[in-house]
Formats: sequence, structure tokens, C-alpha cells
Amino acid sequence: GRNEEDYKLGDRLKLNAWALKRFGKSLAPSVRVEAQSWGDIDGADPDLNPRVVPTADPELRAGERVDVFLGLNFYLPAGGLQRHRWVLEISRPVYQSLDGPQLEVDWQANFGWQWTF
Repeated sequence: GRNEEDYKLGDRLKLNAWALKRFGKSLAPSVRVEAQSWGDIDGADPDLNPRVVPTADPELRAGERVDVFLGLNFYLPAGGLQRHRWVLEISRPVYQSLDGPQLEVDWQANFGWQWTF
């Protein structure tokens, strides 16, 4: 929806494919590919002037990116932490196309903790 300044973010489509291979009972390296596409902003804040600040132009906010993530999953099969899983992923974009003056992504890191009850 729209906010009080009468603009909304463009549509975003994101697709993921993920695989892992378990080595032993505790360790599983993984690979993930994420592709995403996003549209321009609809509307604009009238207090922002795109001629002065090019990043404020709502027509120059769309883009596409494909990232490849390499990860490491760690499990404890027994004991007090047996239902816990920790994941570390590091990624770099393999494709990136941005409309206008936007910041590119050089790399990302994700750390996650999951607990099953």
C-alpha cells in the first residue's frame, strides 16, 4: 500500500533454489542461488528533488540481481542442543543490473539459528 507521502515501493519477485550435502552427523555445506527483480517506486515525496539528488528519482529504482550463497550448516545430534541448527552463508552477486544511481551489492553474509521444538 501507499504511505502518508503517497508513494509505494515497486513490486518485488524473489526466487530461491537451495541444496546441501550432509557430511557426518553435524556438518552440511550448502549452496543457494537467489534471483530477484524489483520495480520502480510509484509516486514520489514532493520534498525530494531528483534534479538535486539523483537517487531520489522514483523512475530510477528498479533492478535485477542473482546471488550465489555458499553456506555451512552445523547440527548437534545429541545432548542439550540437539534440536538446534546454526547456518553461516556468504554470497556474491553473479549478475546485477540496476536502473539509475543505486548502490551495488559487493557481498553479503547471513548467520542464522534455528530451534525445533
